[in-house]
Amino acid sequence: MSERLRDFVADELWLAIGALTLGVMMLFDTVELEALSEVSLILGWFVLTPLFLFWGEEVAAVLFSSDESESTDQNEAAIERLKRRYAEGEIDEREFEQRLDRLVATEEGGPTDYDDLTASDRSSASTGADTRDGAERERELE
Repeated sequence: MSERLRDFVADELWLAIGALTLGVMMLFDTVELEALSEVSLILGWFVLTPLFLFWGEEVAAVLFSSDESESTDQNEAAIERLKRRYAEGEIDEREFEQRLDRLVATEEGGPTDYDDLTASDRSSASTGADTRDGAERERELE
């Protein structure tokens, strides 16, 4: 959906703005609001239509780039937290590799190995809870 909307903004929004401007201008003229008719003409045809006609791709890139960068930043932060937990010994190598594979598969849009996990791993993965035992958690709290 986001890709379709981005393509619409980049390629076809200028045409929709031009057509909508014509209708709005005619409506304002019909109800004898000439000032609003002129404002819609200037704003629609002479400002927005050329803006999206010539720079629609750039505007779309600015409007839709934040979605991609946020998801990339979140995934990088998750990988950094995973590396930190492995370095501190909170998780073992096997669990580190499994979680890293899942993060990379999620980033690439591929399937995850969720079915290969045990029931306790699935519940902790879905809730975000740690799989550490109570003694380790108490030691961390101190």
